Amino acid sequence: MKNDIRMAAAQTVDQCDFNANLVQHGRFIEAAGREGVKLLVFPELSLTGYHRKQASAHSVEMTSPRLDALRRASASADVVAVAGVPLMVDGRLFIASLVIKPDGTMASYCKQHLHPGEDLFFHPGAEGAANLETMGVALAICADTNYPEHAAAASALGVDVYAASCLITNGGYDQDSAQLIAYAAKHAYAVLMANHGGPTGGFEAAGRSAIWDEKGNCVSAALGTGAQLVIAERSSGQWTGRVMRLPLE
Repeated sequence: MKNDIRMAAAQTVDQCDFNANLVQHGRFIEAAGREGVKLLVFPELSLTGYHRKQASAHSVEMTSPRLDALRRASASADVVAVAGVPLMVDGRLFIASLVIKPDGTMASYCKQHLHPGEDLFFHPGAEGAANLETMGVALAICADTNYPEHAAAASALGVDVYAASCLITNGGYDQDSAQLIAYAAKHAYAVLMANHGGPTGGFEAAGRSAIWDEKGNCVSAALGTGAQLVIAERSSGQWTGRVMRLPLE
């Protein structure tokens, strides 16, 4: 039996500045908290934007004080936030999702499957699927979702949700979203996809972040680009969803 959950995809717009992106993240977390969201997932490298050459210079470590504002926002809103960063671990750089919990603790998931060219700047993460055990959620980052074995590993954990932080362009959106929908139907879990809502790192992101139910039906989806909060709730086996546009300032 699937657990009740209220979750959201944060479709952010890259401000090409860490501090400005951090402020935007705080606004999304606050808005999610007001809506009763318990899990908020941001796009790939959301805090810095998808800027591979500059990633090392703007990287963070798990203990970085630059993340304190996110910790405070998560605690205040009572939201588990999953934010994208270039993460430095023992001198190695990863494309990572930081899991910031309301109690102040943090965890990380590192992208396992790199796109061509990313290996010039980043290391791949370890094998296996990340599982937010208390929430029944497995994490993925962009190219991870192109590997059926990654989605299957999440299913083997018995999770309720496969949550992907992405950078998807218009040219790749139809294929990538169709694959995510197929995973939902095959593995009988919900799928959340958080995409960038504007240009980043020389790529024109498609936006259209979405959440699909366990049968692959769309519960909630952003209309095009822009800063949007895509919310979905499962309660007593029934899904409902809505979308909110957020001002950047």
